[in-house]
This record gives sequence, C-alpha cells and structure tokens, in this order.
Amino acid sequence: MLVPLLITSSSHSDAVKNRIFLIILVIVIVALAAVLLAPLSVLQRGSPLVWWFARQEGFVATIDRVDAPFLRPLSFVRFTEKRP
Repeated sequence: MLVPLLITSSSHSDAVKNRIFLIILVIVIVALAAVLLAPLSVLQRGSPLVWWFARQEGFVATIDRVDAPFLRPLSFVRFTEKRP
C-alpha cells in the first residue's frame, strides 16, 4: 500500500535550500569553465578578427603565431601586412 507523503515545512525548506545550492554550484562551475577556457577562445578568435579587419582596410595580414597568456593582452608573433 502506498502512503502519500505530506510535505512539511522543514522538508520544503530543505528542498528549497538544496535547489539554491545546486543553482549556485552550477553557476560557479560555468564561471570556472569560462575562465579556464578563455585563452583558447581568444586564440580561436584572435587571428580571424585581425584578418577580417585587415581585409576591410584592403591589406593582407599574415600571422605566424598568437600568444594568449592568461589575463594578458594578445601578442602576435611575426605579424606582417601588405597591400595586394
């Protein structure tokens, strides 16, 4: 025989506390992942962005390497541009 469960105020407040804890935990994990993956994201978008701006101005840009240290500006190694 199944007995219906009655939700009391203490179990309800525990459920709310657990839900809030899980929401905060997910936010912290997402923020941590965003911080740790930021250099990879910058590397993926740095070169195409420079190439696109150079193309708009009528230049051809070539970049050998992009360094993206954590919380530092991008540095382009052997950045050359020329008019076609």
